[in-house]
Amino acid sequence: MLTQTAELLDGPLAGLLHGVTAGEPLPKPSDHTGGEETDMFVLRLSPASRLAVLQAVEAACAAGRSTSATVTRGLGGFVAAWREYAHWEDNDNTMGEL
Repeated sequence: MLTQTAELLDGPLAGLLHGVTAGEPLPKPSDHTGGEETDMFVLRLSPASRLAVLQAVEAACAAGRSTSATVTRGLGGFVAAWREYAHWEDNDNTMGEL
């Protein structure tokens, strides 16, 4: 999802998301299946960056845009996931921020 979201962004935020996915992914749980496209990463964005990403994803969804992997299913799940991330981080700032 991070790589796909980066397709919707311009400038430093796109580079930031690409940088995160270039790092070492988290270990996959035993019940987690799939290849590299299902890797998980730690993401720590500042409140302003989280809002900017969410707004870009919402705008892309409203405009009917898609990414290379969301052509058939759309961005609805992306909007929900970024909203959830923004809300979770706002309530738990113990991890630090980028």
